[in-house]
This record gives sequence, C-alpha cells and structure tokens, in this order.
Amino acid sequence: MSTMWSLRKSSVVVAANLVACGLVACGQAFSLGGNDAGTSNDDALSPDDTGADVTTTRYCDSQMLARVAFCDDFDDRTSGRGLWNSENVSSAASLTIDSTTYVSAGHSLMAKAGASQNAAFSYNLPLGNKDQITIDFAIKIDKSVVATSSMRFASIAALSSADSFRLDIVKEASGVYSLRLIVSGAVTDSSELKGMDALESGWHRLTWVVKAPTFTPGFTAGRVEVKLEDETKGDLALTSASPNTLADVFRNGLRLNLGIVIPAGKSEAEVHYDNVTVIGS
Repeated sequence: MSTMWSLRKSSVVVAANLVACGLVACGQAFSLGGNDAGTSNDDALSPDDTGADVTTTRYCDSQMLARVAFCDDFDDRTSGRGLWNSENVSSAASLTIDSTTYVSAGHSLMAKAGASQNAAFSYNLPLGNKDQITIDFAIKIDKSVVATSSMRFASIAALSSADSFRLDIVKEASGVYSLRLIVSGAVTDSSELKGMDALESGWHRLTWVVKAPTFTPGFTAGRVEVKLEDETKGDLALTSASPNTLADVFRNGLRLNLGIVIPAGKSEAEVHYDNVTVIGS
C-alpha cells in the first residue's frame, strides 16, 4: 500500500478484515440499540441459562484479539478518565461514569453541558504507519437542544492545534447532523449526515473511518466516512486542505475528542457513550 500516516512505506493488514473481526461481526454487544440498566440483551443468555460457573467477560477484554489500539467500556471504574489522555470539562458541565444506562454492563459515560461549555475526554490517536483508522462507539442522545449554532459531539483534531485542522460531527441549529472540516479556524467543507436523527432514540452504534492521505508516489487527499449501524450516512474528501497542511497534521498526530462542545446561546445536551474502540490498520 502507499505511504501514509508517517510518510513511510509499511506492510499493513487490510482494514476490512480488522473491522470485520473487531467491530462488526464480533464487535458491539447489541443488535437493536443496546440496553438500559435492568434489561437483558436479546443476544445474551438469561440469568436462568448462564449457570453458576459462567463468568462475564468485559466488552474490552473481548476486543484484544482484534488488535484494538484503544478500548473503553467504562466498566472498570466509577469515576475518572481511565486510559484517556486528558479531559476538558467546564465548571458547570460534567463527565460522569453512569450506571443507569449502558450497552455493556454495568456503566457508560455521561456527558452533560450547556451554553459555552465543554465536557469531553481526549485520546491521542495511534498514527504510526497507518493507512486507515476506525473509531467505533455506542451513543445515546438523551437531550439535544441547539439554539443558535452547531453543537459538537465528536471531533478528530490536529494534536498541535485543534483550530489548524479538525473534523467534527455536529448537530446544526436547523436540526441537521453534519460532518465538517475546519482548516485554520474556518469551515472549509461539510457533508450532511442523513438519517442521524435516529441517535435521539435509544442506543446506536456510530463508526468513523478516516483514510489517511498518501504522498508518494502521488498525492491523494484522504477521505472520512461516517456510518450508523454499518450504513454510510455521509463522507468527505479532504480536498479543501492543502497537501502541506495534511502532511503536517498526519505527521505530527491527531487527537480524538468525545463528549460535547456547545457554543454560546441557549443550547444544552445530555449524551451517553459506551464501548469506544479505536483500530489502526
């Protein structure tokens, strides 16, 4: 394959095989949107069927054979950021480990914020010699009130400066969900994510695929794709960013931000996340 993330040639495993094992066929432990606490999974054994000698395997434990670079099912703690590199939480916002609703028992992450507030965990993505990186997570939007400008639920940003290069999944004031590209602090391209209003009714699985730009022997800009329950809802070629910008960003690193970022106005949101997985290939 061509030279990618670190601008060096590498031998990689085909991404589709990794995704099929780690994220689709044996991935998220729900089929119809997951469970609230106290309910059973359709695919799981009932308490009467399990037997006394059966132990429960954590979701993240089941993902290790798929060479997952990062996994957080929030089930190993009742507070704290765990393996995430950092957090950004405004004084009036919150990030909590919640036991009232989840996909894999018995916790999820609850992000809550209002106008001009942030509530997000950040993870430095493992670039190396990667042709593609796949981010997969369960999301349940409990409240989403967007008053004046777009509300951000997830982003992939340049490690050195978020304003220099950033990909956002947002809900616009019009109610439309979009994938946006920000370069040098300005929106340079966007793509509507159709059918994403389903996120506001129960648990759903969101998959975010970033195909890195290539630089030798020829330049290609790279591409980003967003899927809901394995169905593509929108994609975006990184053509509005210059080759120099892309080379700098993908060489120096990217950061995943997951939670809520809300601009000024009267907006507010409450969102649950579970089973966050990152695979590089």
